[in-house]
Amino acid sequence: MASIPIFPLNTVLFPKCKLPLQIFEPRYLDMLSQSLKAGGGFVIALVKSTHQAAIMPKVYCVGTLAQIVDFGQLPNGLLGVTVMGQDKVVIGSSWLEGSGLMVAEVSPLPIEQSISLPKKYQCLAEVLGALLAHPVVADLDVSSNLNNGLIVGWQLANYLPFSLQQKQLLLELNNPLLRLAQISHLLDDMAQAAV
Repeated sequence: MASIPIFPLNTVLFPKCKLPLQIFEPRYLDMLSQSLKAGGGFVIALVKSTHQAAIMPKVYCVGTLAQIVDFGQLPNGLLGVTVMGQDKVVIGSSWLEGSGLMVAEVSPLPIEQSISLPKKYQCLAEVLGALLAHPVVADLDVSSNLNNGLIVGWQLANYLPFSLQQKQLLLELNNPLLRLAQISHLLDDMAQAAV
């Protein structure tokens, strides 16, 4: 277990995926500064409710360790940061530091094993290929391996417009085949809803 800053957000980050952030709160600017100096990271965790008191947000117990890969000032004057998802972690006991920054004891989840993308899910690789070529995702310069079922699942779950609860459930799965099956079902549901 290690004590790591928690960044509670209304989004879910998956391993091997990038996420652009705009930072303006002093506590998170300090967190980023410390992360850059120490070469460490912080955990991005989905907030359970956006209607709760902002003092000690309640987050889901599974989040993703994030590493800063790029930063700079945005045209609006705010700090823009791009992070890359690393490992999934379990968030244990948490507390607030004097600055208001949430810190928690976190422990890594077992590493999922890479698998070759099964033939029945080849269509998912095609979806991911098209998604990575979309200007919004292409700007993130995400590298992928369309033959790796684990990475295909993570990146589809991260970049497709699923609900936050669906994304969180996909994050919490520890089996790449189950994640691919679930993504396939969700895509079928989206296609039927569009008809």
